Parts: sequence; structure tokens; C-alpha cells
Amino acid sequence: MPDTRPGANPPQALQHARLMRALVEVLTELSPEERSLLLGDEIGDANKDAAPRSAAERQRLSRLRERVRTILMQRHGIDVRRWPEE
Repeated sequence: MPDTRPGANPPQALQHARLMRALVEVLTELSPEERSLLLGDEIGDANKDAAPRSAAERQRLSRLRERVRTILMQRHGIDVRRWPEE
């Protein structure tokens, strides 16, 4: 995570802000089910006692992540696989 404190690293802070705006835009276009699948573990909705994801869920998540990466690249020119090198 970059240091986004004012004045710490302006180019990196701008790049990070650009990525966050683009990502929020993409996330708002997903269905609630897709957002839940994609963000569930990250926002603490996952129950630690829950069963592991099925093969179908893992495949759906993989495809969803790839779709988000593709949209970020096509619409915003952001290659998250290379970020923050860009």
C-alpha cells in the first residue's frame, strides 16, 4: 500500500487514487452477488468456520477477477498485474 499522506509521494498518491476511483466504478457495476463473492473475504463477511469454496465458486471467482482486470485495462489503461510499476 503506498504512502498516501499529503506530500509523501505525490505521483504514487495520484496513481493510487486513480486506481481506487476506477475500481469503485467497476465494483458499482457488479451485481450484489458478484460483489459479495469478490469482496467477501476482504471485508470480513467470510465466516472462518464456513466450508471452503467449491470448485465452481473458485472458478466463478477466478473469472470475475479476470473480468475486473480486463475492464480496468480497457477503460482506464490500468494493468493491475503490473501495478504500481506503471
